[in-house]
Amino acid sequence: MGKVHSFPLRKDPFSQLLQWSELTTSQLVFDSDTDGEDQDRFLQCILKKENLYVIVIDEFDTIFGIYLHYPLMSPFKYPRDPQHFIFSMKKKNKQEFIRFLPKQTSLNKSLKGVNNNKNCLFICGDDSVCIWNSRYKKSYIWEPMRVYEMKENKEINGTEYPNLHNLFSIQRIIVIQMK
Repeated sequence: MGKVHSFPLRKDPFSQLLQWSELTTSQLVFDSDTDGEDQDRFLQCILKKENLYVIVIDEFDTIFGIYLHYPLMSPFKYPRDPQHFIFSMKKKNKQEFIRFLPKQTSLNKSLKGVNNNKNCLFICGDDSVCIWNSRYKKSYIWEPMRVYEMKENKEINGTEYPNLHNLFSIQRIIVIQMK
């Protein structure tokens, strides 16, 4: 059974990403600040690439995301990826590196696009995390405990849908490929 892994603060958050992926080099493949927030562009940049960190910075300056070990082969179909995980790096101005592994009972659904709404950039974790482009305060985290090993649903960024007050917007998305 998967476990929650918490790590002490490191001076360089990048070294934590290296440790989790067990790879040594990286390449930036998408940055919403320069590439925009078009769903098609986002999916094109990550399609058929393995070992990706999709890093989300939300309106509260929380940093969290998902690691994809296996590539997304079809933009609107979940790949089965038993080695994927979600993580939290910064919450409420406190840095703490926590990764949440999928439960053995989960279907290991990692990340996909939403083909009926181009303003939703992606969903992940069997629909437990949904990220919209920054123009909309519609991003949410919904019951990730049903899919991931964690103690409470708010552990990723401090919010928990379906309370509408817990919808949030994003500031930036960065995707890094590890090699």
